[in-house]
Amino acid sequence: METYRNVPFWPVSVLGVALLWAACCGTAAAQDVIRVPLRIVPAAPSVSWDVPYPEALGTFTAPGDVKLESLAPASSGCRFRLPSGEEVSLQFGDWQVLNIRRGDRSLPYEVTCEEYEKAGQKHHKLSWSPLYRAEGMLTVGDCKRLVAVKDMNGDGVFDRKDLLMGTAFGVDINGGFQIEWLFSGDVFEVRGKRWELAALSPAGDWIEFRESKLPQIRVGGPVPAFTLQMDNGETVDSRKLRGRWYLLDFWASWCGPCIENVPEVKQLGNELSDRLVIYLVNVDEPERLKMAKQLILKYDLRYAKAWPGLGQADPVWRMFGALSEHHFTTIPLYVLIDPANRIAVATQEVSQVRAAVLKQHW
Repeated sequence: METYRNVPFWPVSVLGVALLWAACCGTAAAQDVIRVPLRIVPAAPSVSWDVPYPEALGTFTAPGDVKLESLAPASSGCRFRLPSGEEVSLQFGDWQVLNIRRGDRSLPYEVTCEEYEKAGQKHHKLSWSPLYRAEGMLTVGDCKRLVAVKDMNGDGVFDRKDLLMGTAFGVDINGGFQIEWLFSGDVFEVRGKRWELAALSPAGDWIEFRESKLPQIRVGGPVPAFTLQMDNGETVDSRKLRGRWYLLDFWASWCGPCIENVPEVKQLGNELSDRLVIYLVNVDEPERLKMAKQLILKYDLRYAKAWPGLGQADPVWRMFGALSEHHFTTIPLYVLIDPANRIAVATQEVSQVRAAVLKQHW
């Protein structure tokens, strides 16, 4: 049996994990990696960025380091100059499609001029939305599935930054030309095989998928083999989690519900201290670990903690996030392991953990 340690093994950092199934035609021939050619196509707005419009004349910056020059105060609208020299004038509430040069190509954006009030004062902004995405056709045997990738931050580059921002790529899993938008760690099935994102071209001209080697697990089934290195020096070996209840609490500093649930987790630990061991497993990116550790101190969480620093690319998180019956795409995730070393509960509700432990008599 393979043991998955909380060390890097996948080249792309991710924000979430899910397992999505697709009924497809038969079984694919052995093939480890598939590269899908992509092309840039028009698309409806799916993400937008607010660009503060300066109250005084001067330069300001739009997504992708586009330098704009305001030509008038925002008394009745927004008037500015693009890097190309083109002047744009918008009244409040008006929008216009602007073509912005990105390297050797121009990309379209929907730009809206808006006025809003905050703390009793009026402010102004441009809402900036990409009107494009990259598309291609994933071919596995005689199955063809539409694939799409969004430029989440609108900078004209398809890269790790986009993947960290959410559901940046999608696949027509069921073959009905209905895109299922996925996090970059998501596992999906086509032609009897489970696939995951392997690589993405920054230019948006290709994407690669490879067969997923993550073990497929389920609630009620045995705990997969893994180890976690805890901050108290303990090495958690999943094969030895027996004789008591164990809770894996997957959380991150940016996860509002994770923080909101802290008092309930602490109450659970106090209430069931004689039969439940809690391990906190952080899924923050490296740059946010300092903030995460400050939260631990603030809330006085004294349980053993794992700090992989891999974000949601951590293989332990990816295994449990891909629980086939639950399709978790984000945190918090509470995985309860029973005294027989089986997965008893996988949930986002602390109350379900409590109920499961109290219901069973071991």
